[in-house]
Amino acid sequence: MLLGSLLKTPLFELRSISGGFGIGSEITLPEMADVGQFPLLLHQEPSAKEALKSLRSGIGVVSAAGSGGEGKGKPYIAPAKGHAWFAAGMLGTACGIVDISAVLYL
Repeated sequence: MLLGSLLKTPLFELRSISGGFGIGSEITLPEMADVGQFPLLLHQEPSAKEALKSLRSGIGVVSAAGSGGEGKGKPYIAPAKGHAWFAAGMLGTACGIVDISAVLYL
């Protein structure tokens, strides 16, 4: 992850970019209601070990019944033979007032 003012124009400031990939695994994307709990979009800076544990255990996933709770969901990253993925993310500010967080997943 690169942090700092990476690009600044009068309309937009790029503050962070990050990326990741996996071979032999797959990502389960969250439902729209659970996007705020998706570890790849959280704005805190956990250690690499904590982030990987969160992705593998499904911490923060709302269960199918909607009751929520830690460890009750499907893991965000799980082994999958023959699968590969790539993700890139960015944080920025538009017009000095709107925070933007985006992830591209292939």
